[in-house]
Amino acid sequence: MIAFWPLVVFCRCTFSINVHLLLKSMIRLVSQVIFVVIIFSDLVLAGEGSGPARFEKGHYEFGAEVGYGVGHNIPFAKNRTHIQFAHIAANFQLDLTGNIGRSYSQGNLNWYPEFNASLLHNPDSGTLIGFSPLMFQYKFIKPRRKWAPTVLGGAGIALTDWDEDNLAATEISGDFQFLLHAGFGLEYFRPKSGSFSVNYRLLHVSNAGMERPNVGLNASLITLAFTF
Repeated sequence: MIAFWPLVVFCRCTFSINVHLLLKSMIRLVSQVIFVVIIFSDLVLAGEGSGPARFEKGHYEFGAEVGYGVGHNIPFAKNRTHIQFAHIAANFQLDLTGNIGRSYSQGNLNWYPEFNASLLHNPDSGTLIGFSPLMFQYKFIKPRRKWAPTVLGGAGIALTDWDEDNLAATEISGDFQFLLHAGFGLEYFRPKSGSFSVNYRLLHVSNAGMERPNVGLNASLITLAFTF
């Protein structure tokens, strides 16, 4: 977490006054990024035929996902809030290794930076905008197989607009938060390019003790995702 401190200071000084307006702008940006990726993916990847083929080192894809999350009382705390939220995200996937390993461990390691928006609607409304540059996904790929189990993990940062009246703010205070991700899924590859997947993720949100309270939010997230 030490490496994040310069960024923490910068974000808190720069955005503390206009967090609400910033979050609205970032939500629109996430939606626009997903739209642009869908509409123009063929143009963006038009030259891919001369680059690395699928499952080779250096191959890249753009992705988007939607999902729904529910908070958990894990670990047990009397003042933990059972939040519920919608989730949208855009990501970039870069194959770092090509196909490695043997037998059950055979697969590909991907860098998986993600830009996401979480929209709370129960018990209170609110918004969390996150960027997770330290995300990685391992796909248990066998080149002749059309599907692959996946595991994912990583960390990021987020801004929220939760005020003191929001029940989620009784668990984590402040506008600046840290994100931890861990999950797994099942991905189905389309014939020429792209894929669809169903995924589960455990999401942890906290301010790393910079402010109190800092009970921490833990939630399960189910998503449907696709890549181009």
